Amino acid sequence: MKKKITWLLFKLLTNLKTAIVLLLLIASFSIVGTIIEQDKSLEFYQFHYSSVSPLFGIALWQFIKLFGIDHIYTSLWFLVLLLLFSLSLASCTFSIQFPLLKISKQWYFYKYQYQFNRLNLTRTLRKIPISICISNLNKINYSVFQQKKKLYGYKGLLGRLSPIIVHLSIILILSGTIISIFTSFVCQQIVPRGEVFHLQNLTVSKYFSFIPQNTIGKVHNFWIDYNTDGSISQFFSDIELQNSNGELLQRKTISVNTPLIYKNLSIYQTDWNIVSVQLKLGNNILQLPCNFVQSDNSSRLWTVYLPITSSLDRGYIFIISGAHKILFAYNLKGELLFSILLNQLFYLHNVPIIFLDIFTSTGLQIKSDFGIPVIYFGFLLLIISIIFSYINYCQLWFSLTPLFLLVGGNTNRSFLNFEEDLWFIENSVNKYL
Repeated sequence: MKKKITWLLFKLLTNLKTAIVLLLLIASFSIVGTIIEQDKSLEFYQFHYSSVSPLFGIALWQFIKLFGIDHIYTSLWFLVLLLLFSLSLASCTFSIQFPLLKISKQWYFYKYQYQFNRLNLTRTLRKIPISICISNLNKINYSVFQQKKKLYGYKGLLGRLSPIIVHLSIILILSGTIISIFTSFVCQQIVPRGEVFHLQNLTVSKYFSFIPQNTIGKVHNFWIDYNTDGSISQFFSDIELQNSNGELLQRKTISVNTPLIYKNLSIYQTDWNIVSVQLKLGNNILQLPCNFVQSDNSSRLWTVYLPITSSLDRGYIFIISGAHKILFAYNLKGELLFSILLNQLFYLHNVPIIFLDIFTSTGLQIKSDFGIPVIYFGFLLLIISIIFSYINYCQLWFSLTPLFLLVGGNTNRSFLNFEEDLWFIENSVNKYL
């Protein structure tokens, strides 16, 4: 009884309809996961989905939380679907595709007319020596086997590998996805220029994520390149990674879309900020913090307040636009007084002040995902399988009778090219005669 149930389950998994149903379910739930925001807080779903009419008496946000639609890609039922689909492809590969490949490598011969009548193409040619047929088949890259007055030839065996490679590539892609679900992590860092940082401030952390604690980073420098119109072209960070002993692991200048990659760690340039402004008042050096302000035209501004009284109720406001290292001085009435360049001397209440520097910080995103190499390799195999699928698998049989030569063959695709092979053989026979 157990063997019968096991056989029925195996037969169900190898069924093409089962694989199609599983694939459609995975695709459908993936679409839902694209439409509905994933991994948000409970308050987010209550705010955005409370106005929708209840479904079966249940509010939509409750429905989303109840069935795990807020984290589809990490929910148990979605992982089970991926596992079943992978098992279906694997069982189909071993029970159907590998036997077909094995049969394709076997050679066998046809002798009688009724055997040739079952083939896609048949020809009856005038009688010629069998050695001429072998020579002609070799010219068009066929592997040839002979048994007395019968021949069998084939070419394009790589084309039969295509379905196997497709199945393998999809299994690898799904496996890499599952590995990513269980092992990846993402952290965000805002690091001032010249400071060190550790892997912390995690925004994404999975069940088996491993965050290396013996890796230390340092931002040596940060700078911005501008276009001729003053807009930002690109921003750069000079990043160094060290181990816990202070030994250099890797150093690289990163920019947007040009990360530092060390082993399984990827450090991306994502944002930047101005932390403080350094001024010299007489013989004293002050470092004043900056506050970010989003303007109406989406430009980035920072404000710095310089008090001139102990009660902090009187002072001046400096505004920085971008990282151009230009200060615009305003009074508390909002009136522009003057602009100051880097290292320029100016006076406020007869006090000499020098604008020394702007201290910036860089925004970094640090990611680790062991599933990405597996996914990339799966897609590489998928590309290879597509190339292999264009290779025709062709088979030809010859049988030399006392009166004529029987020729027939099959192909899995590109019927016209296969007919050209037969035409070449017919033409070669006619030339011989």
